[in-house]
Amino acid sequence: MKMRLSFALLGTAITVLGCSDSKPMGPEASFRSARTESAFTIAIDGPLGVKPDQACTWSARVTSGTPSLPVTYGWVLDQYTPVGDQAYVTMPLTVGGHSLYVSVQDADGNWDWKVIGITVDSSQPDCVQ
Repeated sequence: MKMRLSFALLGTAITVLGCSDSKPMGPEASFRSARTESAFTIAIDGPLGVKPDQACTWSARVTSGTPSLPVTYGWVLDQYTPVGDQAYVTMPLTVGGHSLYVSVQDADGNWDWKVIGITVDSSQPDCVQ
């Protein structure tokens, strides 16, 4: 099953084919310039700093509005790597700075997305699961 994820970056939305698509996603991803106003907004819950190679969990949460069910999720790490298609994602990260994106779409085609920055180094706290 292919999932379409859309992320607006620097005024341009990037559409990437997600989670079950084995093709690499990068500059060849298609671009679209329009965004539909969403009937809901989301947030990402989870740590912003983690130790390397420690499995941590981040989850998407609706902060306003009510999405029409069913809802689909798409998680992408560092703009190119699909990492999940559930309401949450659990994974270890390597040392450095990472961006974690989530896109949520409801049955009516409304969608919202968020991105957080995550710092990974040995001075960060342990993940609380």
